[in-house]
Amino acid sequence: MKKRHIYIFLTISLIAIFSCSKMNDIHGVYLEDGERVYIGKLDSLKVFPGNERVKFTFWVSDPRAKSVNFYWVPDDDSIHFELERTAPTDSFEIVIGGNGSAKTIAEGNYTLQAVTSDDLGNYSLPFETTINVYGEKYQSSLINRVVNSSQYNRGEGTLELAFSGAFNNDDAGIEIKFTDEDGALHEIIFRDSVLSSPVTLSGIDVSKGVNYRTMYLPVSTAIDTFYTDYSSAEIVTVNNVALNKPTLTSGNHSADLTGDKAVDGIILTNASRWVSPASGEHWLEIDLEEDFAISGFKTWTGASGNLSHPTPYFIFQAEVDGEWIDIVEVEDSEPEYETTFPEITTSKVRYFVPDYDGNRVRLYEIEVYSVIRY
Repeated sequence: MKKRHIYIFLTISLIAIFSCSKMNDIHGVYLEDGERVYIGKLDSLKVFPGNERVKFTFWVSDPRAKSVNFYWVPDDDSIHFELERTAPTDSFEIVIGGNGSAKTIAEGNYTLQAVTSDDLGNYSLPFETTINVYGEKYQSSLINRVVNSSQYNRGEGTLELAFSGAFNNDDAGIEIKFTDEDGALHEIIFRDSVLSSPVTLSGIDVSKGVNYRTMYLPVSTAIDTFYTDYSSAEIVTVNNVALNKPTLTSGNHSADLTGDKAVDGIILTNASRWVSPASGEHWLEIDLEEDFAISGFKTWTGASGNLSHPTPYFIFQAEVDGEWIDIVEVEDSEPEYETTFPEITTSKVRYFVPDYDGNRVRLYEIEVYSVIRY
């Protein structure tokens, strides 16, 4: 019985010796160059892509870490960053590519690894993430929005622009460039969130034009905004080209109710009218002082500050090659009358009333319209 116990003891001892020998062999692989110490890796890293550049902000809580090496493929490139701490909770920032960077990085998709190291040659396990960098290829895919409509109010000096919707989710809004009436250049940004309604610009010198471009952010965290090329916004304005222009008449009812009162911009004021004699042929000629492409007119007639007494029959005429050409014949008009006609170029127009019973004219105002595009 004692011998049997001795055999069991010897067997267990041999197994233990053999097992310890195997464990030492395994540890030996890791201890050939001495014991390796790993320090803490990055706690977190945020990526902010841009135009052929990328910014990282990151945190390293391990106080032993003195530097970080960033490696990226497929470029197989790297950059070294020294950690200069002022407090344990410091965050750090580095930009790869662009002005001031020791490295360049082209547009594309990359795998990035960040490895921290101390002053003793110890380093961390890699922190790994993917990054996107944008550039000319992305830029070339951008589409400028379209101006669906424009409305210029000359009296108020305002321009209203309505834009199409965004072409994709990267659209961040519109930048508009214009010159004001004092010659100052303005660049105004309208974010996508407000472009569902028309935008209004004030104090514009429309003769200098209005240009706009669409802004794009490939991701919300991008550090660079991409822009389309500028496009011009067509400004369509309807001008009253008869306002305060020289006039001639066939005659006046009185010395104070003359033709110039019908183009002074004052409406529904009894003292600001052209009133013709009671009978005979009547006409009011307006010298526009230069050629305009006109396409409409509007008249107001009346007395005592009220709209009334429409002219029963009159002809709107334009002078072309030295002759008066009938443009519109109007019968049974209302006291406030407006019409349009195919565009015609002229420098003089005439409100003409043939001789018939009850043809006296009581004209508060006549406006002659020219559509001008900038």
